[in-house]
Amino acid sequence: MKGVILSAVAALGAALWLAGTAPALAIEQGTTADGWPYLAGGFGLDEREEMARARKDYRLRISTAASASGAYVANARIRIADGSGRVLFDREIPGPILLIDLAPGRYGVRAILNGETVQRQTQISAGDRREMVFYFKVPAGVLRAEEVLRR
Repeated sequence: MKGVILSAVAALGAALWLAGTAPALAIEQGTTADGWPYLAGGFGLDEREEMARARKDYRLRISTAASASGAYVANARIRIADGSGRVLFDREIPGPILLIDLAPGRYGVRAILNGETVQRQTQISAGDRREMVFYFKVPAGVLRAEEVLRR
């Protein structure tokens, strides 16, 4: 039965590819209450490539990953506060990557996943492109297709 399902999924994927229908990107694009633009997502190669192309327009890139394997993890809550403690961004991101364009300044960044909190500070200067990676103690790795179908 699993073989039939995998074959059907593969056939559907091939048919969509041949028809020129690419999967829709699920990148969330928004603006904070203070007007700072952001992109959140990064599931799959297409989304990561799209976000890599957009990277030049954002001063801060935040990624979330499993500490043991380095595999990306999603659905972390990211909270960014300015130097005075005023919260500028506070939401769960729908993928492992957040790009946000902030003004030069000092920021406190907190990432929360499954009750685990990791926080750090960063300084953004004019012309900077900062990168932050937050690692969590979660089991994460690459699932085989049959494991995904079982869920």
